[in-house]
Amino acid sequence: IVPKNEYPPEFAENQYSAIVSESAPLNSLLTTVSAADKDHDSEITYSLVLGGGSRDDFYIDSTSGEIYVKNQLNRENTSAYLYFVKASDGIHVRQVSLLVTVIDHNDNTPVFNSSVY
Repeated sequence: IVPKNEYPPEFAENQYSAIVSESAPLNSLLTTVSAADKDHDSEITYSLVLGGGSRDDFYIDSTSGEIYVKNQLNRENTSAYLYFVKASDGIHVRQVSLLVTVIDHNDNTPVFNSSVY
C-alpha cells in the first residue's frame, strides 16, 4: 500500500505578526512560523512571498519556518511589511499573512536650528 497525501498543511496561527527594531543585525531571527500535516510522511517546506509594495528585507528557512532579517532596515523608509507565508507538502499549499512592524531606533543626531542661543 502506498501512502496517499490527502491532507493539506495547517498553520498553527491564522495570521502572524512580528515587531523588529530598525537596528536589528542582519541574519537575526525575526519569528518562526509552523504548520502541521495530518499525513504522517509529509515533509513541509516554507516560502515567503512579498505582499503589495513590500521590500525583500527578510528571508525564510524553507525547512524550519524561521524568518530572518536579510537587509538593513530603516523605519523612516518602511515602517511595516506585509508578506505571505506558504507551507507546501508537495501537493497541497496553504498560506497565511505575516505583518512585520519596524520600530524606530534613535539613529538621527539632534540638530540645532541656530548656531547662537
